Amino acid sequence: MPLTACQKAVAVSASAAAVAAAVLLWGVGAEAVYFGDYLHGSLLLTAAVLASLLESLTAWQYIDWRRSRYLTEAAPPRCRLPQRLLAVDTYRRAVAYALLSVPCFIQLQRLWLPILPGAMLLLGAALYTAKYFCLVSRQRAIVKVPTFVRFKDEAAVAETSTPAPASSDTGRLSHQSSFASTHSACSGQPISGSKDSGIEATQQQAMGGDEAPGKARRIRALTRACSSSPDRRCLITEEDSLSLHE
Repeated sequence: MPLTACQKAVAVSASAAAVAAAVLLWGVGAEAVYFGDYLHGSLLLTAAVLASLLESLTAWQYIDWRRSRYLTEAAPPRCRLPQRLLAVDTYRRAVAYALLSVPCFIQLQRLWLPILPGAMLLLGAALYTAKYFCLVSRQRAIVKVPTFVRFKDEAAVAETSTPAPASSDTGRLSHQSSFASTHSACSGQPISGSKDSGIEATQQQAMGGDEAPGKARRIRALTRACSSSPDRRCLITEEDSLSLHE
């Protein structure tokens, strides 16, 4: 079940708020270090680095999610850091951004500009929490769909899209009946009807009517030769019958 437009909007808004907070943290942290507030500035720059890293991996996942092997389980053990950082998503990232916003509200009497990135971090945390609830509701909606309904729809689509196989039972049965009639005529066993009618029926079944008169004459000659020598056992194998039919 794909994401709805509202869920996509929440996910994009959360990433946009986090990116804006990272940009503001870079500027405010650099300004704090420039004016001599090294401790506060270093905390802001650390928060900027972490936020930039997380959002860069998220952008990488959206852009290159099909071709990159470093974001999947197939990544080498030494290159699984991006995959582990991407696990910090939804409510985990919301908690991380809430913690990163704490340095933005320290010593406001000396530096009030960190309020802006702090507010953006809190907004991003709220949006990531909303994204988490959207994903949970989506999973519940998938579970509520009955399994047999999905299987029934897939079976209906498969039946309409798959062509019916060509049946070859008719040709196989006619060949078997012609072989049995020819073998019984050569072995001297009685068959239903007269000998001529049996030979004609065999020829019609084997040749399909007047399709090949030369082949019909070959079968007639072979059956007469077998019937004229009762003391000699005449055998016609299936391979001989096939050679006559070809």
